[in-house]
Amino acid sequence: MKQAAYKKQAEVTEFEWGLQDKILRVKLADQNCEFQCERVTDGVYDIMWQGKRHRLRVADLGDEKQVLGHGTDYRIAFLSDLDLRRASLGGLAGAGSGDVISKMPGKVLDVKVNVGDDVAVGDALVVVEAMKMQNELKAEVAGKVAEICVEAGQSVEGGTLLLKVEGV
Repeated sequence: MKQAAYKKQAEVTEFEWGLQDKILRVKLADQNCEFQCERVTDGVYDIMWQGKRHRLRVADLGDEKQVLGHGTDYRIAFLSDLDLRRASLGGLAGAGSGDVISKMPGKVLDVKVNVGDDVAVGDALVVVEAMKMQNELKAEVAGKVAEICVEAGQSVEGGTLLLKVEGV
């Protein structure tokens, strides 16, 4: 089973999952679920659950996947070993904290805020290029930018603290 987390609004829930022989197995808390899973086309899957077929659309959003289905929008992040270590120390990195952390090695293209700026949840803070893709990292909490630890043009490793937002 692989580790992942899904985010719905500000709530983050960790879970384990595995896919083998068209069977998707999910362990969420103490509950184990199995679903028949069939790929329809790129980014479209049919899941059989409780005797009903559910169509899911999956979009790649850089460091997350967006899963749309049944009127619900989930954001799923697949956890690295670094994320798992952080989770064991008190929660998923960046999940509701003011720390903005690079998920993978890359280059900082733009810092969109200054120390002292007020930010709302979802505001763009930093743009990091990783694997030739630009990833816009957004505020997980509303508050004030307390510290900026990087500058445009700087190379960063996965797990690098980019900036801090102090929540209100």
